[in-house]
Amino acid sequence: MLLLDFINVGYGDAILLRETNSGYTLLVDCGDKDVGKGPPGSKRLTAAEFLRRENVERIDLVVLTHLHKDHAGGLLALSRQVAIGQLWSNYLPPSEAAPPTHQFEGEQAIKNLTRALEDFCAALEFLRARGTKLVEIKSAQPEIKLTSSLLLNVSCAPEPLIKLQADILDAFFTPPFETKGLFELDSFINDTSLRLTVEYEGRIIYLPGDTSASSKAQAEPKRCDILKLSHHGHKDAITQAQLNALLPEYVVVSVSSTRKDNCPNKALMEQIANQVPNVLFTGSAHIQGRAPAYHHSVRLCIDEGRIFE
Repeated sequence: MLLLDFINVGYGDAILLRETNSGYTLLVDCGDKDVGKGPPGSKRLTAAEFLRRENVERIDLVVLTHLHKDHAGGLLALSRQVAIGQLWSNYLPPSEAAPPTHQFEGEQAIKNLTRALEDFCAALEFLRARGTKLVEIKSAQPEIKLTSSLLLNVSCAPEPLIKLQADILDAFFTPPFETKGLFELDSFINDTSLRLTVEYEGRIIYLPGDTSASSKAQAEPKRCDILKLSHHGHKDAITQAQLNALLPEYVVVSVSSTRKDNCPNKALMEQIANQVPNVLFTGSAHIQGRAPAYHHSVRLCIDEGRIFE
């Protein structure tokens, strides 16, 4: 059996997959280190807190889809709590890089990115000391057998985009710690997301990070059964043509109940709900005709080819 927990980390992604037969554990993204205050009874919690509740003491593989703080910010706290076998990321700083200490003044988005990158570097330093294998993924990784039953395919952004990110981040992590490139990086970092397709017992789970609909069209699976909606349900998450092609049975939206910016996008959610049998939200999303639900995670199970909640 495969257990999937889309953890309620507020605005962010943290997706835990556990194969019960082998004990193999995969975590896709770590949420943020601070999940903020949700409404009363929201059950919002960090990825580390959720793993503690579930008595998870080791993760075989952590994959960071990209380096925004709502996906990578929780890595250091997680690393201090559980043993991690491998960490995959689409960028790793030079091994001699020291955690920078920038005092950046500017747009909040750039401040957030700076803090996320500094925390990422600190987490890597901690993981290296603990013997975690760090792997930089810059090209597609097809048909990786995690176990005899669990297959993983990884798609990447185009090579020029990955190289541009690396050039900007190498300048950020090495003296004199150049930050001006972060403005450009912030404009495209979502589209650097590693996109994961997991296959188990004939079922397909598609986890596209925050990739925008326009940039991921060429690398999507032909269909999927469970779709983690890209970019938390913003209007750029998916097109009608992509939804028609994927035909998921379940769509899960990693969303914060306290966003004020039409996220998840109301029109998009209604469009998806008209076509997909099961639309689930990690946070309490206010959708017409649906009462808000509060839970620590959206849990789905795959057993003998069946999907159930």
